[in-house]
Amino acid sequence: QVEAAMLADLEALPGDIGGPLDDAPLPFLIRRRYVLEMYRKYGQGHPFWEARVAARFPEAGEAALIHLAWLDLAGRAATDHRGQVVGGLDVAGPGMDETAATIVEHWRNTETDEDELHVLDRASWPQGDCRGEAVAFFRRWADRLRVIHGDDGGVGHHFLSHLADAKLPIKRHSFGARAADADTYDLHRDQLSWEARQAMEQGRVYGLDDEETQAQAASILWGTSPKGRIVTGATVTADGRRSSQKRGGNSPDRWESFILAAHADRAAAVYAGDLQTTGRYDRRGRQATTGDSP
Repeated sequence: QVEAAMLADLEALPGDIGGPLDDAPLPFLIRRRYVLEMYRKYGQGHPFWEARVAARFPEAGEAALIHLAWLDLAGRAATDHRGQVVGGLDVAGPGMDETAATIVEHWRNTETDEDELHVLDRASWPQGDCRGEAVAFFRRWADRLRVIHGDDGGVGHHFLSHLADAKLPIKRHSFGARAADADTYDLHRDQLSWEARQAMEQGRVYGLDDEETQAQAASILWGTSPKGRIVTGATVTADGRRSSQKRGGNSPDRWESFILAAHADRAAAVYAGDLQTTGRYDRRGRQATTGDSP
């Protein structure tokens, strides 16, 4: 009730820049404008609201796929080692989604003997035909770009074909297909999400400092299905079921473009277990036959 009354008071204040929303009687505290923006963007109950505005531990707790402490660590500055990079692309579906792209450098740190993930670039575009913008974005990295991992579902299939026609290297994924490691994970998306979780828990991610990407990551939950498989998503219940109840927010497009770019090439060869394919495609996005170049 106190929070509701406070938010009602904030909504009633004029929104002029430099007005009451920007007053800072105590400079080390967050501004009223930040509180109002976080409320409008994420709403009460979102992990970002709970931790960064209400100063409470998020209710998700151990059910959260990505802990906020890992996100803070992943926001450290990335280092460009001038090596090859991998792209990730998640194409907007219906609704208020956006098409998102991420560039990650997979770097082997010989001192620590760890594989580090350095986020070097990212972009997002509102729903609509943004194929030209996506081609221009990836071409900036053409001389170092090893592959672009993209979700092939829905409009993503034709979007990826357009990138292939533009001479960009692509690998198609099906988020909704059975995981390659079907004994451990339910869907392909679940396996990619868990791989990203492991990298973040081990402190191997750098440059993931975009607030919206972090907020999307913080909203993902995980559970274990009755068959013992890991299930992830914004509406996953403790027993690993995907609830039809909407938790709030739009599709985590930026987060999903990151988990695609963070995916290791050796695992990305599996396109969809249900289709029994090897995931090898030519540059036009057509499945290659045995012996063809991927």
